[in-house]
Amino acid sequence: MKTKQPKNSIRIVNDDGLAIGSTSLLCREDECRIEGFATALQAVEKFMLGEDRCGKSYDPMTISDGVMHSYAFDMMDGGRHHPISDYITKKHIESVLLNETMELLQEKGVTF
Repeated sequence: MKTKQPKNSIRIVNDDGLAIGSTSLLCREDECRIEGFATALQAVEKFMLGEDRCGKSYDPMTISDGVMHSYAFDMMDGGRHHPISDYITKKHIESVLLNETMELLQEKGVTF
């Protein structure tokens, strides 16, 4: 299924898969993939800790209008609303999510 692009936008994709020149740096498929990645990380965290520390493990991240909204992840800025433009690539976003999860688990005494 093809994702419709916003009106008046051009979708040029760089080597890392980020769409450049549109109202959002990520196409909807990319947004869904990152939302799914955040959900998977929250499931691992909940399994390893035996608790839902933020009460939002069922919906840890929503992406809309070029912003990642999250009660579960602080990302780089420590807030709840994270502009996608603050990140270099999709891999950068995923790395920040994974590192935050790993740091939290280590702080809680989980060993790997």
